[in-house]
Amino acid sequence: MPVATKAKRVVHQKAKGPIDPGVGHKIRQLRNARGMTQAALAASDFSKGFISLLETGRTRISLRAAHVLAARLGVEVTDLLAAPTSDRQDVEFMLLRAEQELRAGHHKVAADIADTWTRKSSGVLRARFQRLQARALIESAPTPEMVKVLDEALRAFRSFGAKEYFARTLYDLARAHGRLGSTGEGIRYALLAEQAIERGDVIDRTLELEIHQFLAASYHVAGDPGSAEIRSERARALAEDAADPFAVARLYESLALSRFEGGDKEAALAYARKSLDLFESLGQRRQVAETWVTLGWLYVQREQYGKAAEALDRAEQLAEELDRPRVKLYVALNRGALALARGDAKKARELAESAAAGDGPRLRARALLLRAKAIAAGDAPVAQVRRAFDEAIGAHASERPRERARAHQIYADALAARKQDKDAFTQARKALELVGPKI
Repeated sequence: MPVATKAKRVVHQKAKGPIDPGVGHKIRQLRNARGMTQAALAASDFSKGFISLLETGRTRISLRAAHVLAARLGVEVTDLLAAPTSDRQDVEFMLLRAEQELRAGHHKVAADIADTWTRKSSGVLRARFQRLQARALIESAPTPEMVKVLDEALRAFRSFGAKEYFARTLYDLARAHGRLGSTGEGIRYALLAEQAIERGDVIDRTLELEIHQFLAASYHVAGDPGSAEIRSERARALAEDAADPFAVARLYESLALSRFEGGDKEAALAYARKSLDLFESLGQRRQVAETWVTLGWLYVQREQYGKAAEALDRAEQLAEELDRPRVKLYVALNRGALALARGDAKKARELAESAAAGDGPRLRARALLLRAKAIAAGDAPVAQVRRAFDEAIGAHASERPRERARAHQIYADALAARKQDKDAFTQARKALELVGPKI
């Protein structure tokens, strides 16, 4: 008996008028900036051949097709179809360049471009640069300033009737609040973004997937495992039909970390492997290297030290080939964790100090905490242990409450091991105040 297959939904072209090669050129630029293949952009709505014809100026585009492609590329349909002027082309080029830098992980470069062009632009274009600047901060060095920038962009998008950018900025605000540890506000903005999707303000299954993914992680942090599991199930169901395999790989990456935080190390490892397989199939070598780092860390937590070393070797090899110093620093950090787990506190301290010298507050915070643990594992005097942990705690000031609580608890354990019971209790209480129930 033949197996029934789901027919593809194709948006047929019935456009009239002359071909505008500028639209196809813009579509190709936007697609490349987002790291999408023609097949990923086409998804189930078009054929890959149609996208190729469109990008090379050999066919015209209907308004319906323009709406679908604009949503998938993350722009307003009016921006996609706008006739280019010399000035606008310059601005659009810088927007694309900033997007490319952000996707490549060059957050400071993207933020600098956005900051410069925010001052040169006006209207919706200015708001788009503001949004880019804030997104770069979310990924690198989250501060309350990024929320102010996004609020201003949100008001601009509302006043100009740019519904799609308005919806996307709601989700950016959710992520910004989440990075600042304001889990409740993050959930609120994510739900508002979800409502915008339900109204049809934006048609983007990848964004919908990311919102479910974000809410699953946020509910987990908020101590609501039931809601977290519901959102995870919705995300997994949506991932099966998602048009963007890169987003699915990111989903698996996120699920690996959330499953680990929930205590399910087996599921965490399975999702990390799924993420790795997808990134490899997409040829995303930078993400492959980063996922090998994650796998190395997971293997350390599972006490599979041989596999951890192999995973970190793979990550380091790719980091060398791709010239990714940031990945190499995370490899050093996780090699330090591996050394400490194997009882080599001296080597762990050396590796932690090399990682702490790198760029980025999050990396430095984690490296200093590992260094403090390595010092405490040796025979250093109590005063030296205190100084090391105080420095690590200070470096965690901008981290999420859960991460700060973890640092205080590790400090408490180190003090308790040295019979400093009163101070150990103080640190344990600080950890509880950060993540415990409010009475």
